[in-house]
Amino acid sequence: MRVNVPMREVLKTLHAIPLGALPAELKKIIRRGWYLTEDGALVLESLEPRSLLSRLRVSRRYRRGEGLPSCWNGIAEYEYHTNDVRIPDGGLPLDREQFIPAMAARSFGFVEAAFRSAARFTESDTLTAVISIGVGDEYLTHGAVVKFFTQRAGCPDWYDDLDRFKLEAIAVLMRVDI
Repeated sequence: MRVNVPMREVLKTLHAIPLGALPAELKKIIRRGWYLTEDGALVLESLEPRSLLSRLRVSRRYRRGEGLPSCWNGIAEYEYHTNDVRIPDGGLPLDREQFIPAMAARSFGFVEAAFRSAARFTESDTLTAVISIGVGDEYLTHGAVVKFFTQRAGCPDWYDDLDRFKLEAIAVLMRVDI
């Protein structure tokens, strides 16, 4: 796992939460699970239902009748933009000192459950999650987002230097790390 300085500070106060403590929205995503598209993209069913994918050609390449190339600008980028989960903040304290660690615990708990759910796919060996939690003045507005993608021709280069993110606590995890 790689983290930036703000996430290191958050992790000092982090407490693990059981899967049962995740909000219903996140439990539903985990319950519906993952599937592989025809092109081999690993996708969360709740975010991109197979039925929708078969009816709509959502990417430019799909609209042109082409498959997704097996590289960052293809499958992994499609996964990154599709597997984009906003972590619900309902029921969390609004005080900054309590909200941010609680949001981190919820985010890490969700990632761990999603990684376990994806383990049956060999493609998940390179499954990567990026957790982003707002820590600036607008922390309540920013909240937390988790994105999943598989490593294909590297990950986006904007995660090479995590310490350039000052207003976000960032963690980059791979399924094999859990």
